[in-house]
Amino acid sequence: MLANGNRYEGGWEEGEKHGDGKCFYLDRGQLYIGVWVAGAAKCGEMIDLNREHAEAPTVYPIPEIGLADPKEVVAAARREHLKEDQPQQ
Repeated sequence: MLANGNRYEGGWEEGEKHGDGKCFYLDRGQLYIGVWVAGAAKCGEMIDLNREHAEAPTVYPIPEIGLADPKEVVAAARREHLKEDQPQQ
């Protein structure tokens, strides 16, 4: 956890974020849920999370974007970057 309350919860490999995880940006009221590879976010979703109570909230809320099959987009990223054969549930 950082001094501002931001934190990462999820998989680690060789001291870096790797696999499924969540990054809480509490200072700006956002949450990123996604897939990391060797410390870099590869695919995921950023959502507003209590931004009305954040210390330095974003100016605008994140607009809703619709994908036909968002779970398949993340599953495809897992297969590509983590070399998984089957999508996670």
